[in-house]
Amino acid sequence: MCTPSPFGVEAIDPATGTLVWHTDDADAVFDVGGLLVADAQPAGLAAVDPATGRTLFDLGGLETVLNARTEHGLISVGRKVGDDRTWLSLAKPHTAAPRPLGVVPYRVWDCAAGERSVVCRVPGDQLNIWTYR
Repeated sequence: MCTPSPFGVEAIDPATGTLVWHTDDADAVFDVGGLLVADAQPAGLAAVDPATGRTLFDLGGLETVLNARTEHGLISVGRKVGDDRTWLSLAKPHTAAPRPLGVVPYRVWDCAAGERSVVCRVPGDQLNIWTYR
C-alpha cells in the first residue's frame, strides 16, 4: 500500500505495517492496469517496481495514460510537442519497457482502453477503434 508523506511517497506492507520503501522522487503512486505508476511533477509519470520503488521505465512525455479494464497492462497514448502523430503502446506487469503498438498519423483524444482494443476520438469528431494483441 502506498501513501503520500510530507517528503514523497512511502510503501507500507499492509500485513505488518512496516515501511517497505520510500521515495522523494514521486508525489503520488497508483496502480494502473497491474503496473505501479509514480507521478512526480514536473518530471511526469514512471512505472516503478512495487518491491523497491525503483523506476522501471519512464512514461514521461505521454499526453494520456489509460488503464485496461482488467489487470492486463497499461495502454499509453503519447504525443510529442509540435508533432500531430500519436503513439500507442502497451506495458504489461513485470516488463522492462512498454511495447509499441503503432503510430496514428493524427492527434487522438478521449481514449478508453479494453483488454484487446482502444477507442479514441479522431478529427471530424469520429470514433476509431484499434485492436492489439
